[in-house]
This record gives sequence, C-alpha cells and structure tokens, in this order.
Amino acid sequence: MTILWRKNSERRRPSQAGFTLVEILIALFVMAVGLMGVAALFVTAIASNQRSKVDSGATLVSETVLDQISAHDANNAGTIPIVDCTGVQRNFSMVAGAANNGAGATLIPVGTAGAGSINWAGGANGYTNNFVMCGPAGTQLTYEVRWNVMAMPGAMDVTSQQYLRMVAVSSRQLNQGNDARLFNPPVTLRTVVGMN
Repeated sequence: MTILWRKNSERRRPSQAGFTLVEILIALFVMAVGLMGVAALFVTAIASNQRSKVDSGATLVSETVLDQISAHDANNAGTIPIVDCTGVQRNFSMVAGAANNGAGATLIPVGTAGAGSINWAGGANGYTNNFVMCGPAGTQLTYEVRWNVMAMPGAMDVTSQQYLRMVAVSSRQLNQGNDARLFNPPVTLRTVVGMN
C-alpha cells in the first residue's frame, strides 16, 4: 500500500469564512429599503409637527380675539379694535343678530355635525379679518378670522338692552395651498359675553 504524503499547501482547504458579493448586495438592498421607511417616518413626523403648530396658532388667534371681545359689554354694538403682532389694528364688529343665525359668518345649522360652529363653506357676511401671529426669528403666519354674534333668547331687559350674547370665533391659516399634508380644519371657539 502506497501512502502519498502531501504538503500542507497541497491539502484541500476548508471553505473560508466571509460574504460573497451577492450576499453583500442583498444586505445593502434590505438596508436601503429599511432606511427609506425611516425617511418616510421623518417626513410624516415633520408634516404632523407643522399641522400641530398651525392648529395651535389658530387656537391662539381664536382665543385672543374671543378674550378681547369678552372684555367688552354685551350691549356694545360698535367695533372692537385688536392690534396684531405687526402693529396693524384689526376691527371686529359686535352687532348682534337674531338668536338662530346671529350676525356675521354663516353658522353650521342645528341638527348637523358641528352645529353652531362657523361654516367656512358659507359666507362671512363682512365678519372676517386677517390676523398675523409672529413667531421666533421673525416668522409670521397670517390667519383668517371669522366670527358670529348672536342674541341669547330671553336675555333682554325691559328697555331691550342686551344682557348676553353668544360669540363664535373661528380661524384658520391662510395660504395653505393645495398640499393635503398641511391642511388643518378651522378652529372654532364659543363663549357667552355678558355685561360687566
């Protein structure tokens, strides 16, 4: 029997550990798909943050106007001047209308979702104004404000002076464009204004 001796270099080598080019390409493809998913999450988070900022601003504008209106007597039938952050005086009429529809922007009818809120599909009837909010680093956002003033049923004394009024104020950012990601519904706040 003949035994052949081979040198170490001639012996068969076991397969070496490592990745082939195909395995690396598949791993890179899987990682790229995962990173695209993360990038989409970042875009969604940024858009959501912008919507929240606009919604908070609209709430703040509505609240500012409503607070200024509430600071006046219910029988005030004139205009209330409110100065925005740019120093421009905005005038808000306080003439009250009938109890059902009020005077001012059209209301959503009773019996439908959102009843008593400002109907942005309807007319403003002259009860509309722009209001500018200033932010950090000189940023400015312009909001359209609409309001409605209605007489409260049974809230009159014998001399027909108004004791109570229901005031609804609604605002939304102007120039949102056609980008559905930036769309925010208008914010409507309501309060009862009484005599001081």
